[in-house]
Amino acid sequence: MDFMEGLGMHRTSLPVAALLMSLAIAAPCGAQMTGWMGKKVLPKIGANMHHGEKVVAWHETRLPLKIDREAGDKLFRGDIWIAKDDAVTIQQAEKYYSNHIEEVGPSAEAYVLRAVGRHHRENYQGAWEDASKSVELMPQNASLWHCRGMIALELKKYDQAIGDLSQALKLEPKWADLWLCRGFAYSELDEDARAVEDFSRALDIKKDDVDGLFLRGLGYIRLVRLAEATADFSRILELDSKHAGAWYWRGRIAYLNDEYDKAIDDLTQAIACDATRCEFYESRAKAYAEAGLDDKAIEDWTKSLQLGPKTAEIYRYRGGAHHRRQDFTAAIEDYTQAIRLDEANAEYYFWRGVAQVDAEDFDKAIADLSAAIRLDPQMTTAYSYRGYAWRQLEQLESAIRDFGDVLRIDPKDEYALTQRAEISFEVDEYYTCIGDLDTLLELKPENTQLMLKRAAAWANLEQFLEAIQDCSRAIKINDSPQAYILRGTIYQRRENYEDACRDFAAAIAKDPASAAAYVCRASVRAQQEQYEAACLDLTDAIRILPNHPALYLQRGRVKWQMRDAEGTIRDFGKCIDLAPREPEGYIYRARAWELQKEYAKAAEDYLTAASMNANDPQPLVGKGRCWQALGRHESALAAFDQAIAMDEECVAAWQARARLRATCPDAKYRDAELAMRDAKRACVLTNWQDVESLMTLAAASAQANELDWTIWARRRVVDIWEVEEMVENAQRLPVGEEGANAERR
Repeated sequence: MDFMEGLGMHRTSLPVAALLMSLAIAAPCGAQMTGWMGKKVLPKIGANMHHGEKVVAWHETRLPLKIDREAGDKLFRGDIWIAKDDAVTIQQAEKYYSNHIEEVGPSAEAYVLRAVGRHHRENYQGAWEDASKSVELMPQNASLWHCRGMIALELKKYDQAIGDLSQALKLEPKWADLWLCRGFAYSELDEDARAVEDFSRALDIKKDDVDGLFLRGLGYIRLVRLAEATADFSRILELDSKHAGAWYWRGRIAYLNDEYDKAIDDLTQAIACDATRCEFYESRAKAYAEAGLDDKAIEDWTKSLQLGPKTAEIYRYRGGAHHRRQDFTAAIEDYTQAIRLDEANAEYYFWRGVAQVDAEDFDKAIADLSAAIRLDPQMTTAYSYRGYAWRQLEQLESAIRDFGDVLRIDPKDEYALTQRAEISFEVDEYYTCIGDLDTLLELKPENTQLMLKRAAAWANLEQFLEAIQDCSRAIKINDSPQAYILRGTIYQRRENYEDACRDFAAAIAKDPASAAAYVCRASVRAQQEQYEAACLDLTDAIRILPNHPALYLQRGRVKWQMRDAEGTIRDFGKCIDLAPREPEGYIYRARAWELQKEYAKAAEDYLTAASMNANDPQPLVGKGRCWQALGRHESALAAFDQAIAMDEECVAAWQARARLRATCPDAKYRDAELAMRDAKRACVLTNWQDVESLMTLAAASAQANELDWTIWARRRVVDIWEVEEMVENAQRLPVGEEGANAERR
């Protein structure tokens, strides 16, 4: 059974069968849906000329031969040999016709029958020559023009075929098969409108002819007249419900129309009619995938691979289904198979790279995406995914470079602009960030989130006026709590506390459940030493987010300023309960215990914090201070030594060790010269601007009897205090109108 019969096509006459076999070839396994017809291959005409009874009937009706009975019997003896359809008898028939021509003389009948024999042996040129001689001898016979036209189709001489078939139609305009054959020739020349017109003429003659409906349906598809194609295939199914080809193509059209349930139903019917066609399973798999039924899609693609050729495209599609199911291992295996079958296809490397990204194997993802880029340097999505992978590996410069390459190809790519803006913000390249946000706002001028991101970048450049303008514009468009909060924080940085509190209050009015607004207002109130009000705001924030450890930490610090020692320690304890693996709660509670002179408890909390962060010297310094207060001077000195070894720029460690060496009551650990050296190191690290370091130097130099250093250090402290007081007083002076305008500028 050939493919046409497998599609449920019904044979009519000789040329039509050949035509239908050619045109009805479905899309090959693995073909894109856009290639709806696939490669069209014209089969051997002679393959359908071996039905002896049909050939005789054809001659009787289309070749009115004027020969005697004995000559006729001899001529058709060769046709009987052809009917046996094997190489020996076909060659014998061809020889018989050649002898007949030599003995009896040239005749259209002998030439056309020898053409059939030569066609059987794939001697198409010889068949063409014989058919041409038959036409010369009998130009008024439509069948001979028809025969030569079909051989012209075999030789892909489509213009010649159209000419011959047109000549036949002049002689026999009511012969439906001629219209079908010429329609096929037009379709081969991509003149689909003419092809459909010829198919329709055939159907005018033979109404409801299944073959004609099928051919016209395919022509309508090529013209993207899908509703008319569907009507033709539906009519076929009314006439023959077992027509697999009609079910198949109607299902394909439903798929193109995004009617996936209908597509699945029709393709299932096609499979019920013929379960051997790989393209049926492949097409249904695509419909299943679009309908979100990836498990069934995988089953169908697997069946297609079993029945037909193992193409790279099917592996890619099946890999995509595994990918959507987050079975990254199976997806990567299928993409790898696709690459093995087609190593030059950038898309396959790209999809495997995406699967590697989703599997968080970023190094392999970068390798695959780089391969895709080498094969297709214009593939912007490959740059984007590679940029994302670089970002996950914290290779931010490489990420910025990749997103820059995307924008070189497509300056308006929103994803690349957004990603580069975010990374530029992270690495403090605020002008690049602002430039990308400017472009995004040109594309989306009403996007308030972009405005707020740009406001934050302006604020970090201390361009507060531009930052406030962006926030105000966002508020005008959307009036969101986030815009008020950001503008309030900018006011706070400018020490404009009144406007900051007003904005935070507006955010709370817009969204009473905004913990962030309460926290921000608490920060402003704490700066203004309004500790009770700050504590109330933090309590409201905790009411909204009762399990957020940072809120208890912040409220504990405010309570310490309120001299509420018990409340302070209780809040720090709650922070520890909520985040027992985070060191901050232990450090703050340790400081509270230390200020309460509960040195043993403080040392225990410092020790716990130190065990959680081996790179932070501060818990070691705190533990050392507590050991010193408890008289464990050797342990204290060891803790300070360990902190300095961990971070030689830890000012607190140098200060603490200098104080111990200068003031320790146990002479065994006092060393005034070493104390001075440590104190000087602390002063150098703070550029001689830190009062605590200078006071430590004064104490150490006094113990060392270096009174000049003592006097200088104390005078330096006084100078710093005087400068700080002058600055504070200047900030309290009223600003005139001219000064206010200058500040705004």
